[in-house]
Amino acid sequence: MKSQTKTGHKVYDVTKLPFYINDTGRLGVLSFSVDITEQHDSQEDLQTLNDHLEEIIDQRVIEYKEKNEKLLDAFSTLQASEQNLSALNKELSTSLDVLERTQDKLIEVEKFTALGRSASAVAHEMNTPIGIGISAVTYGYDEMKSYWKGFQSLLSV
Repeated sequence: MKSQTKTGHKVYDVTKLPFYINDTGRLGVLSFSVDITEQHDSQEDLQTLNDHLEEIIDQRVIEYKEKNEKLLDAFSTLQASEQNLSALNKELSTSLDVLERTQDKLIEVEKFTALGRSASAVAHEMNTPIGIGISAVTYGYDEMKSYWKGFQSLLSV
């Protein structure tokens, strides 16, 4: 039979073994006690440390869960930002395509405008001498008509 006993601040492990004395048939008890104060104190210290360690672990688990939630929130925000940036990038790409097409059309319009100005200048350069020629011919014709009428009136007399 084993038991622990405390006396003051010492702890003993007591083992009692019953036995029969051979010739007499009487019952005897053999008792051993071992000082286990250091072992007992160490176990109490170990239990205190384990309890404290469990508190630290619980606290760290709570902290890690909070940090994990913050990371998940940040990750969600990052994903949303990435989607927004992707949409904006697509919109910018479309705008750039429209701008490039508009620029090409503007260049084409400018070419036709320059061609029209050139044609107008050439026409002006050609029409000026032709106009002068027509004016001269018309003036000459009108003068010839008046001479012709004068000449015919002289012949009719």
